[in-house]
Parts: sequence; structure tokens; C-alpha cells
Amino acid sequence: MTVQDRSDQLIYANDEAAALVGFGSGEEMTSASITEAVAKFEMIDRSGQPFPFDRLPGSRVLAGEPFVEELVGYRRMGSRQARWSRVHASPIKNDAGEVVMAINFSLDITEQVRREEGRRILVNAFEALGSSLDVGESLKALAEVIVPQVGGWCAVHLVDGANLALVAAVYPEGDEAETFVEVTGHQLLPLDSDRLQARVVATGQAELIANIPPAMLAEAGVREGTEFAELLRRLKMHSVVCVPLRIRHRVIGTLTVARSLPDVEFDTSDVELLMTVADRAATTLENAKLYQQQHEIAETLQSGLIPKVLPDLPHLDLATRYRPLEGQAGHVGGDFYDVVALSPTLCAVFVGDIAGKGISAAAAVGLARHTLLSTVLLNHEPAVVFTSLNDALRREDPERMCTLAYLLVEEVGTRFRVRVALAGHPPPAFLRADGELAFVGRPCPPAGVLPSIEPLEEQSWLSPGDTVVVYTDGFNLGNEVPSESVIKALREHRFETAESTLDHMMSLLRAHPASVVDDVAMVALHVPSSAQPSSYSK
Repeated sequence: MTVQDRSDQLIYANDEAAALVGFGSGEEMTSASITEAVAKFEMIDRSGQPFPFDRLPGSRVLAGEPFVEELVGYRRMGSRQARWSRVHASPIKNDAGEVVMAINFSLDITEQVRREEGRRILVNAFEALGSSLDVGESLKALAEVIVPQVGGWCAVHLVDGANLALVAAVYPEGDEAETFVEVTGHQLLPLDSDRLQARVVATGQAELIANIPPAMLAEAGVREGTEFAELLRRLKMHSVVCVPLRIRHRVIGTLTVARSLPDVEFDTSDVELLMTVADRAATTLENAKLYQQQHEIAETLQSGLIPKVLPDLPHLDLATRYRPLEGQAGHVGGDFYDVVALSPTLCAVFVGDIAGKGISAAAAVGLARHTLLSTVLLNHEPAVVFTSLNDALRREDPERMCTLAYLLVEEVGTRFRVRVALAGHPPPAFLRADGELAFVGRPCPPAGVLPSIEPLEEQSWLSPGDTVVVYTDGFNLGNEVPSESVIKALREHRFETAESTLDHMMSLLRAHPASVVDDVAMVALHVPSSAQPSSYSK
């Protein structure tokens, strides 16, 4: 409690108030003016901005306000850590009703504020860790949260063989700090050394050096040289915490945070906060590692489900695209395609979609592609191909269905006859040279559902300048059905090549990322305007 008069002179302060702002006793504090008392400290508000002297509750009460309450932070000049008080001020009036004094009651709520700050720091730290799947980027983002909210220095080391390697660091601006990090950051720390981070890895326990003793600086001078020790002294680094990054019983790295004067020393509450951050960081790292492994497995599997080499088709321009569903670890889709040259004037195109995702779907895709390839090379008639696929799926997995678009494209003079058979699949789009757009095909049930299926074949023609696009149902814009999306993609454009057609369709997918909820496979065949009949057709 303090009492001040209209001249801003303290006329009373108890010992608790004196201790709060660094005086030895209330008597010592009252011998100084309020201006002198607060000169030792920087006053801040909750947002960290300077708290004006005339906004203090006592000053406002003396200016005529009846009762004022404020949250005020006090910290040493240049320090980041503050103590917080809830300050209430009330007026003391004379017999004439004039305000002659203000009485201030200050309740220290530093621990409550620090708990709130700790929760906020944890939220910010967790958001930073989730900001990227790249380990280095997420750890750098974490360090940028810790500095300056917890300390002035932050370094993250990860175990790399028999050493610890620095993977992220944030430190104060200035040539001396940069020199320090350059000297220490590029060094691998042997795990069998007595360095702070190596000890933490070995024991799995956090270490707190509340106040770096002179002997430790002297030891650094012996190990690194006197210039390095002098650099440490000039940087005024005086308090360090190092906590382990631990996955169950295995330590994978360390998180080191340091403070320089005039910041206050670390205490056990800081260690507890950093341990919580480190535990989440270690979990994030482990998840990122698992994600990367699953992603590599998925990419390997997926690469085996689409053809690596496509045939060179005389007088036809061929293009394909495959876009897996993004943002899912270990995702392997069920979409597939293939193009098979059966003769110089005949090719088979199939685009399909196996129900389900993951390893089992990949196995089913492999079965479907193998069945289709082996069948069309022996007998390319749609009825034979569909029956073969249906039987193979029902034999291996009666619960697994597959949609299929199957096209037989045959060169006849300067045109191409296209036979279309569909099993539960979206019909291919025929884009004519004059801009007309048509969908051809009537689907029968998907393969793998019924004991037998019989395709409903339809026929169309491709002339010079025409294009046919076969696609899976993942192609949608704004959650429309695929045919409506294809109409929007193709109706108002004329494309000179199969590549430009699919490039445009892919750009529309990228423009509607929220609508993409499945894999997309597409095959386009375009008849160049300058197409000439083959020697076979002559």
C-alpha cells in the first residue's frame, strides 16, 4: 500500500510496496519522489507498450476520477521479464470535499499473469510447430516464438550419428551475437563430450544454470580461447536452460534457451514451460518423420500404378495427367490409366477408379491394370475385357469395385472411330473443332459388384481438330458433378494440343483446391488439324 499527495510525493509506503519496486523499506521509498521511484523501472501495459505515468491509478484519482483500477507491469530497464500488479486507487478528501491524497493498493499477480503468458506461448509454439512439414522450417518458427517471449537466445540441436547438429537458431541482433553463433553453430557437438547439450542427451534430464558462474566462463575460455570467453562476457549471457527433445525413452535432440542481462534468471517454472514445448516439438518431429516415410512409400507405390512410358501413336496427339489427393500422409489413390498400341492404326485407352484408398487399393489397382493389359493384348473386345476384369476383382476381393472407361480408337482415313464402353464411369468428353462438346457412352454397373456385366457400347468419331478427354470423377469444380465441371473447362476454349487441354483442366483444379476431394486421372487424345491418313489406311 502507498499513499501519495497532490505533489506526487509518497507520504506512506509499507515494506511490501517498497520491495515490489526495489527499495529496502517503506521509509526508504517515501524519501524518494514517485518519479524517482519509477525511474528504476519501465512500466508497461498488458500488450507490452509503455504505461504513461499520468495514466497510473493514483495520478488519475488526484486528477478527479473517483476510483481507478489498472493492471501495471514493472520491469528493469532493458529486461523482458516483468512483475505484474493489479493497482486500485481511491481518493482521500478533506472536509471541503477536495481530493488531497490518493491511496493505492497493489496486488502482485505476477504468477497468474505468467501462467496466462505460458498458455499463450504454448499456443503460439504449437502453431509454429504445425506451420510446416519441413523439420527445419517448423523448428525455426518455434525458435522465433521462444525469442523474445521466453529468452533472448534459442538453439535446437538434433542427434546426427555420434554428434549433435544445430538445425535452428534465433538470437539478438548485433555483430557480436552473430559472431558467437557462427563460432558455435557450425560445430558438431560430440555426444561423448561434457558439453551442456551432450549431457542432456545422455541423461535425458533438463539442466538449469540459473546464473552462469565465472568458473564456467573461464572453462569456455580454456576450451574455445580467451577471445571467445571475452565475447561471452560482452554478450552478458547469464542464465541457460537446456531441455531434451524426447520420444518415449529416446532423446532425439535438445532445446536450449538463454537470457542475457538485464533479464531475470530462469526458474523452475520456465523449465516446466520449456519441457512442455520440447515434448510437443519431439512429437512433431516424430510425426514429420513418419509422414515422410509414409509419403515415400506412397509415392513408390503410386509410381508403379501408372505407366512410365506411353506409346507413340501415329497421327494422334496423346497427353495424360495424374493428380493425387494432396495433404494426406501415405495417401495412395485408386485412380489409374493406360494406353496400349494394338496395331499401327488401333489403340486401347482405359481410365479407371478402384474404390478405397491405401495399400489395399494399390494392390487392387495393380490387379486391375495387369488384368486389363493382359486381356486387351489377347482380345480387345469390350465384352471380353469387362468380363475378365469383373471376374478378377470378384475372385480376389468381392467387396472391391472398379469403374472403368474403355475406348478403342481406330484410324480410318483422316478420321478416328472411337468405341466407348463404360462401367459405372463418367462418359468421356468429345470436343469438336467447331467448339461443340458432347459426352458419349452409357455406363453399365461397375466391375466387381455383380456376377457378370455386359458393356453398353457406343461409337463416335474424331476428325482433324477434335479432342477426346477421359477422366475420373475426382475432376470437379465447386463440388459440381464431373460432367458439369468438364463443360465449364472445355466449352469456351479451343485447344490446339492434348497437352494444352489437360494443362487448362489442371489449372482449374488448382484454382479450386477446396473442391478437390479425390485423385484425378485424365487422358486426352487430339487429332491435329494437319492429320494425314496412314499408309495402312490407304
